[in-house]
Amino acid sequence: MSLKKYNNKRNFKKTPEPRSRKNVKSNKLIFVVHRHAATRLHFDLRIEHNGVLKSWPIPKGPSMDPNDKRLAIQVEDHPLTYAKFEGEIPEGNYGAGEVEIWDSGFYYYPGMKNADKSEIESKIEKGLKKGHIRLYFEGRKLKGEFSLVKFRTEKNNTWLFIKYPDEYADSVDEVDVIKEVQPLKQISKPELLKLLNKFKLKSRPIIGTVKPMLASQNKKPFDDPEWIYEIKYDGYRALTELKDNKVELISRNGMSFNNQFSEIVSSLARVNYSAIFDGELVVLDSKGRSDFSAIKSFERSTKNATLAYFIFDLLELEGHDLTKHTLLERKQILKEVLPSLPNVKYSDHVVGRGIEFFNLAKEQMLEGIIAKKKTSIYRPGKRSKEWIKIKAVKQIKAYIVGFTSTKSKKVGSLALATKLGHVYKYIGNVGTGLTTKELLEIKALIEPKKMAHHPFKRDPNPKNPTTWVKPKLQVKINYTEKTPEGYLRHPSFNGLVGITLGESKDTKHSDTQAKFHISNPDKVFWPKSGYTKADLIKYYLDISEILLPYLKDRPQSLNRHPNGITGESFYQKDMPEHTPKWIKTTIIRSDSAEKDINYLLCQDKATLVYMANLGAIEINPWHSRIGNLDKPDFLVIDLDPRGVTWKDVIKVAQVTHKLLEEIKVRSYCKTSGIKGIHIYIPLGAKYNYTQVLEFAKLLGALIHERLPKLTSLERSPEKRKHKIYLDLYQNRRGQTIAAPYSVRPFPGATVSAPVEWEEVNGRLRIDRFTIKNMIKRIEQKGDIWEGIMNKGVSIKKAVKEIESMMN
Repeated sequence: MSLKKYNNKRNFKKTPEPRSRKNVKSNKLIFVVHRHAATRLHFDLRIEHNGVLKSWPIPKGPSMDPNDKRLAIQVEDHPLTYAKFEGEIPEGNYGAGEVEIWDSGFYYYPGMKNADKSEIESKIEKGLKKGHIRLYFEGRKLKGEFSLVKFRTEKNNTWLFIKYPDEYADSVDEVDVIKEVQPLKQISKPELLKLLNKFKLKSRPIIGTVKPMLASQNKKPFDDPEWIYEIKYDGYRALTELKDNKVELISRNGMSFNNQFSEIVSSLARVNYSAIFDGELVVLDSKGRSDFSAIKSFERSTKNATLAYFIFDLLELEGHDLTKHTLLERKQILKEVLPSLPNVKYSDHVVGRGIEFFNLAKEQMLEGIIAKKKTSIYRPGKRSKEWIKIKAVKQIKAYIVGFTSTKSKKVGSLALATKLGHVYKYIGNVGTGLTTKELLEIKALIEPKKMAHHPFKRDPNPKNPTTWVKPKLQVKINYTEKTPEGYLRHPSFNGLVGITLGESKDTKHSDTQAKFHISNPDKVFWPKSGYTKADLIKYYLDISEILLPYLKDRPQSLNRHPNGITGESFYQKDMPEHTPKWIKTTIIRSDSAEKDINYLLCQDKATLVYMANLGAIEINPWHSRIGNLDKPDFLVIDLDPRGVTWKDVIKVAQVTHKLLEEIKVRSYCKTSGIKGIHIYIPLGAKYNYTQVLEFAKLLGALIHERLPKLTSLERSPEKRKHKIYLDLYQNRRGQTIAAPYSVRPFPGATVSAPVEWEEVNGRLRIDRFTIKNMIKRIEQKGDIWEGIMNKGVSIKKAVKEIESMMN
């Protein structure tokens, strides 16, 4: 094949493109797809054939959707060495712009994978002449069978590139959402040096970890010529560190976003200088508005979802610290150095006109605006009054009380209500902000809860026929204002409370990319109360931020109830080989069992849900953590009643508390969630289990001495009838007890609830604390046990106090 056309179009003194026709030795036929940012962005498909690369530019890029027929224009053949070419074709040359390899691999004629190259090329040659070429690609992105079909009415080289409907075909296509961009033009090194000198930037890099500067909050917008105003995006705050040709996309909590948002990382990797950016990762809807619920459940294959990274600040440039420079200077430099990158945008601003800008944001249903003082310096990790966020959209939590249906029996909208005490108030319907997929997922969650009548005192008279459901599921709704009747204006769905859509039946964890199927979410676990597995999972998701610190790094003993509290149950310590790889486990030798046991560690929210999915209603962690397994964090006194009144249990707890106060020992109390009380003494992991058990026995003897008729130290149940057993043997290595906030397999879905000592009186009831009301209690009181993991008590000092008390 001739490369004459290829050579005639290029001046090889001015372009880095390869001239060589040197053969590339391979037993397989190669292909490559170049992403070519020329005057217009396009993709060049090139397949090896008879010693050259046959080439077809595809303006819109390849698609994995068989319904998409992509235009492909055959152009001059390219040398085989072009398969490895990447670089910038300078201005003034044919095809000027950046060229990068988007995909590459091998191809063959379908059904001829193991045939000789010559046999496959013979088939391809016939296809070229016939105007119909069948290809099977083995690439990173292009997989499976495709066809190139030539227009028969055309005399030129116009073809269609079409995906064949096989197992790799996908109607939701990553390539399909690629937007047209201008060729990448970057600041040159001389221009960069000139810019550094212009602003008198000092060569002094930022030392240590950088945390994002935070904004204060204000209710009303204002005009001020000394302030600028930016759009407030509703997404994930993210810093970018570009250094040594590496990109780190970092959350405000210091976690890496690199895996979750790899396309942003790929774009930023093309920047030709070192820098630290500050910005916001968002998913934009069809109207260009950021959607927080969408980014929480973002997948690269999501159709009609545009991922973007809006950069609004520059903290460091080429080792020069900019944080002490004014905001306007930083933004001016940022605008000059930031190239036009796919999915990466400069966040622009207006000067002085805050009220007008705010009203515009409100009209566009944007989240709000950020006001920033022109002269503000960047204060890492600090909340400043020189940056002020002003929200245009209000948010409310509401219950789903029903849904309307379209003619095709799909969900049209969700009926909403707020709750005050035991009274529900209808506030309208929402359909905006919900995709068809989300509506289907929500319908699956609420349809089993259908009921004949609405939950209101008066008929709300909705505009459309409504199917009413029990108000169990809460949603977050954005709105602009309320009508005089209390209905929401411009309501927009912003996610479920406690559940991320896409996780109701498949749960994903961003750090591990963990995914697993939630089996039988509607299975009833508590028959009398009607609570289901889904209710259990929702509770653990809602409570996870409070609960997880009590579980992390502690081996777990699973008490599994796969068929609910009335079905058979069993304990499981040893996790099987088929446990998902993203679940963290630790192997601990058991002398009694004479074997190694692979214990589960509950390190994150996904594992918590995984445990609940197994039917592990309650959570039973060790008292010690990996790395220090022989030293527990606390001592436990378990008040285990047998044939006594609840009033007696309260009395023993009060006497125990009084004793501990007398010897100056800090203690924490919680209900067991079934019939007893647990008292914890923080130790700070300073003592081994033997020392802790001996101290526990001493305390037990003192309690029993004060209440000999009510308490017992006898381990045999038959010898302690009508007594409260002071179970001190919980303080042995490997023993477990229900964690604080753990649900118990007991009627009513009770919770082992931390309580303040002032609450331990005649009014305290175990059944007061359930999965239904525990979250509300935390919202009111916070985590009562916060601080238990701080400095522990001194056993030595406590013993001295006991000795002093005895003398």
